[in-house]
Order: sequence, then C-alpha cells, then structure tokens
Amino acid sequence: MEIASGQGSDARDQVNSNEKAIAALGRSRGVLSAALNSFSSGSFILSVADAATSVIHAQNIVISILVIVALLGTVAFPCS
Repeated sequence: MEIASGQGSDARDQVNSNEKAIAALGRSRGVLSAALNSFSSGSFILSVADAATSVIHAQNIVISILVIVALLGTVAFPCS
C-alpha cells in the first residue's frame, strides 16, 4: 500500500525490516531460500514495481496493472 500512496522509501524500509526478520528464522542459504525470502519479505513486488515504473514511466499505471494481476490471480487460483 505504501507504493500506491507514493511512499516508496517507507516500502523499502518495511522490506528491509522483513528481510532481517526472515533471516532470523534460518532460511538464509540456497537458491530456493533466496526466492522464498524475496516473496515473503515483499522485495519481489517492490522490484517488479520499480522495473515496471522504469519502463512505463507512470507509477499510477504500474500500480493499476499490479492490482489487476493480483485480482486475476485470486480469481484464477482461489484458496478454497
């Protein structure tokens, strides 16, 4: 939500604190643990948002695309 409201530095701070908490849990070695940690901490979404913003140059459009993709994901793969 910080990215959507224009507070990118707050989102980065939250990701950094999440990464420190995840490292304390012991998942720190290997390729799969790095991928899992990036999903768990939120750095993956932050990286995708940064990359898309650098290509599209419009943060509102990037946020809209991410929201639409998330909605499609929840419709296509429901939990129950």
